[in-house]
Amino acid sequence: MPPEVLGIVFSCIFIPAAVSLAFSMIQKATVKCSKTVTNKSFVVMNSYIMTAIGALDAIACVIVLLAFTFTSEELPHLVFYIVFGLFFWFGIYIVVETLCFKVIVKNKTITVCKKFRKPFTFTFDDIVFAVRKVSRNRYKTEKIEIKTNSGKKVTVENNEISYYRLMNRIKEEVNAKFLHGFE
Repeated sequence: MPPEVLGIVFSCIFIPAAVSLAFSMIQKATVKCSKTVTNKSFVVMNSYIMTAIGALDAIACVIVLLAFTFTSEELPHLVFYIVFGLFFWFGIYIVVETLCFKVIVKNKTITVCKKFRKPFTFTFDDIVFAVRKVSRNRYKTEKIEIKTNSGKKVTVENNEISYYRLMNRIKEEVNAKFLHGFE
């Protein structure tokens, strides 16, 4: 494989990842949330363990890509770069998702931050539909899907930090006719 093609392949893998990470860091820096956690003020977000898993995946893929590229007598096939490029992107996706997704609750105001979208704010009074879905598998995973009167939607899952605080606040603050699956 000519060096020009190799440069194009590496550029296609690494430049978009660097740009998406930069944008996620900018978005994270613009949204401020309180460090103190109470039942009235908290943040629902993914665990930093997921960020570490995504970062380790991306780093391992980079190491394998670079090691095979520079230490092999013959350059690996293009399929090798595509497969490890996809695994690298999967790791970057996990990092960006965990860094960008937050649901910030301050008293009655809820601010939702998603990746590559402008944050939006609503109150508990704006919720017109909230359904709690519990799976029947052995892990008992559950999620809450929320829809507001402006049509905005957000889904939170029980593996996220402060999920149960949000569930209790929804039970307390939202009209019972809009709640489904909350016992």
